[in-house]
Amino acid sequence: MERFLQRCRQDRIRITPQREAIYRVVKDAHEHPYAQRVYRKVKPRFRSISFDTVNRTLELFVRMGLLKTVEGSGQPKRFDADLGSHSHFRCTRCNTIFDFSYGPYERLTVPRKISTRHSVRSVSVVIEGICERCSRRKPAPKEGVHESVRDMRNQQKRRKIGK
Repeated sequence: MERFLQRCRQDRIRITPQREAIYRVVKDAHEHPYAQRVYRKVKPRFRSISFDTVNRTLELFVRMGLLKTVEGSGQPKRFDADLGSHSHFRCTRCNTIFDFSYGPYERLTVPRKISTRHSVRSVSVVIEGICERCSRRKPAPKEGVHESVRDMRNQQKRRKIGK
């Protein structure tokens, strides 16, 4: 929390109980929460807080360098208070995000073609796949299977009624 307080003072950002609570939820979380989850955690304590306020506050903390975002393909932005060098693995089945360290990823260099033309703020690695826990579970039914079974049953009923 000390880093939060120092950074707010340095940037002349007002320290409010709501901002402290929002930061604490992300800092104490192990699952890299998304804005909706942070909102649900702080809402009971601050009844008048809106989702928009939580979302804007999280974005402010990212701009201040207090949080990082973790994004997966097609998924809502998630937030991480661990600013140390590490990478992420995201399970595409359960959406859990795990931190991991791997030396070569932590020493990635930006290609010259990019660094000479653009201003790079960060480099990150997000690996996506199926986690160990989900790999052991029975695979989820393919999309549409339930609907096609239901449609077949409805057709059979219609045939019986038509006879």
